[in-house]
Amino acid sequence: MFVYYSVQGTFFTSLFVIGHDCGHGSFSRHAWLNDVVGTVIHGLILAPYMMWKCTHRIHHKNNANFDRDEVGWGGRGGEYNCNFIK
Repeated sequence: MFVYYSVQGTFFTSLFVIGHDCGHGSFSRHAWLNDVVGTVIHGLILAPYMMWKCTHRIHHKNNANFDRDEVGWGGRGGEYNCNFIK
């Protein structure tokens, strides 16, 4: 069972890394392809891609700012204004 969980964890992590690259726009030079592949890949690991992409972008903008970066600090501030339609 340990081997199965190790392989499954490694596989899911590799899927997340591909989705992460899509979220940063480094998977493809085409934004639409990044979003399609990211949505499919994140769907396989049950993580909503568009919401993750939005909050991850905000995290990078506010990294190490304890008043705005909500990663690990549980809602100390910052507003999440995710505009998916441009």
